[in-house]
Amino acid sequence: MLRAIRRIYAKSRRTFARTILNMSEHLKTLGEKKMQGHWTIQTLACRERQYWCGGPNVMSGHSTTASYYSGGNLIQTKVVGNDIQPPIGDGPFLPRDDFGQKLEPISNHLLIAVGQYPNSYENFEAAGVGAPSAVMRYVFMHQSPDNLIATAYKTLDYLNGLSNSDVILLQIGYDMLDHDAPVDPAVARGEYDAKIYAFCTYLQIVNRPAFIRIGYEFNGNNYTPGSYKQAFQRVTNILRGCPLNYPIATGWNFLPDTYYPNITDYWQYYPGDEYVDWWAINLFFPPGPEAQQFVTDARLRGKPVYVGEATPQHVGAQTDEAWDQWFQPYFDFIHKNPNIKMIDYINDDWAKSRAGDGSLPWENWGNAIIQPGSLIQRNFSRELSKPQYILRQPGNGVLSRINPNL
Repeated sequence: MLRAIRRIYAKSRRTFARTILNMSEHLKTLGEKKMQGHWTIQTLACRERQYWCGGPNVMSGHSTTASYYSGGNLIQTKVVGNDIQPPIGDGPFLPRDDFGQKLEPISNHLLIAVGQYPNSYENFEAAGVGAPSAVMRYVFMHQSPDNLIATAYKTLDYLNGLSNSDVILLQIGYDMLDHDAPVDPAVARGEYDAKIYAFCTYLQIVNRPAFIRIGYEFNGNNYTPGSYKQAFQRVTNILRGCPLNYPIATGWNFLPDTYYPNITDYWQYYPGDEYVDWWAINLFFPPGPEAQQFVTDARLRGKPVYVGEATPQHVGAQTDEAWDQWFQPYFDFIHKNPNIKMIDYINDDWAKSRAGDGSLPWENWGNAIIQPGSLIQRNFSRELSKPQYILRQPGNGVLSRINPNL
């Protein structure tokens, strides 16, 4: 009997040892990599929801600890259970870079733009989140000059109707599509010059400093790299020649989503440093490795970055859980990248945008309108109360805190 017990005990020890070895090899395979400003694990529950929980590296399996690194330094380690999402978003707010680019906030500051449909901006402010320093607008290449001028006066009336409107900046998306068809080759040849000059008149009428994303989402609109670069350069040269009272800044806008092929090969679309004042990025999902690489490359080129469009796609802003699922990873990404100098939020119910009949792909993206008194509103407002953000308030000196270089 004793001999049998010893055999069972020895077998159990070998089994246990093999289990530990397998777990060790499994964890070694997963790797607990030191990623700047991110938690290093992602749980099964989060993977099934397709949310980034731990940063740009998706890791399979589970862990009992989560470590937070910033700048290669261990900031914090927390014990978590299986399938429990580790905290995200409490990384340090790194000091902002200063590259001296057009309209770049000086010192340690960021701007915030809100849009993008009627009442989006006002609803954001009325909800008690804060008073953004910039308004989102869109100008389309297919608009006739007369239509564009009429749009300019409507925009001017809208801006003048807002309190402290003299300090509001514009963040404009300017496409190179004609009724959804890419026309970058024609733009490059000069066939759309009349419409570009009409856009100059638009800018004169609205009479505000403007960030302009030329041919925004260059990797998602079937543009041809060669003609896109030439078209961007032509539009930039015309706009820079416009007689304006306030400066404009050109933006080169990337969309790091899985919708489009070759999303990481963005260099083939780059018009050149002399034509690009800012790099811009659209964030609909919690930022992954493509987004981080783009922002890192911008910093290496001495370019500030602004978020051109951001919305909690397929998450919305109607539940407390949305903060952990989208908002905290979003702000964590902002905090840890010192060359991000303007953020964005699209404060809209996507189901009610444009068609409203389910025929457009974004109509199932969810309701991103921030509700007064909600956890999202309180946390967002707390974020914007940090001294780094430039808000639209009497005497806050918005224009005095951006680079006036023309």
